[in-house]
Amino acid sequence: MTDTTAQLQACERRIEETSAQIAKVLASDIQGYPDRELQRRFLTHSEVAGSITDAALKKLRTDAGALGADLADRVVDTLADQALWTALLDAGSEVPGGKEFRSIAPVWAALGFIDADFEELASAAGLHDDRDPAGYAPPRRFVDRLYLPTLVETMLRELANLANLRVAASAEAEAETRDSLSARWAAAAPDE
Repeated sequence: MTDTTAQLQACERRIEETSAQIAKVLASDIQGYPDRELQRRFLTHSEVAGSITDAALKKLRTDAGALGADLADRVVDTLADQALWTALLDAGSEVPGGKEFRSIAPVWAALGFIDADFEELASAAGLHDDRDPAGYAPPRRFVDRLYLPTLVETMLRELANLANLRVAASAEAEAETRDSLSARWAAAAPDE
């Protein structure tokens, strides 16, 4: 095993570990997201809130709790796919910098079900999104003693490192192939 291969494997392990931590933070936050956001909308839209019966409100909160648990499980399952994290590199895209989770476009797009499922529940109750920008916002606070922006920064740094290591591994493989072919050429010299 070459040094570059060992570095590649170590980098891939760090990406896997970081993605698991990101999934943990998001799952924990998303578990309570439907109830939190519905409460915010309920208190903000008093005209709509006044028309919701107590029984309907209780059912809405029960449905929000069930949705939160389902979304959390789906987030963990979705983010466990390591190919999702390296999709930027596989597409030849440059790794963005910063700490913004939404900048990891393939991963953010794969989580589109969060808003779709939540908005279906909220819209049925007449509680529409009035935020700008609309939709789920990844947490910018500590969740389970982990801080998502720092994890994202780590992930982006590791993805950039992985891209560089892949280039180095490819160059090493090309050099080995060239050396092997050169040796074969020299060995095939006609007898004199």
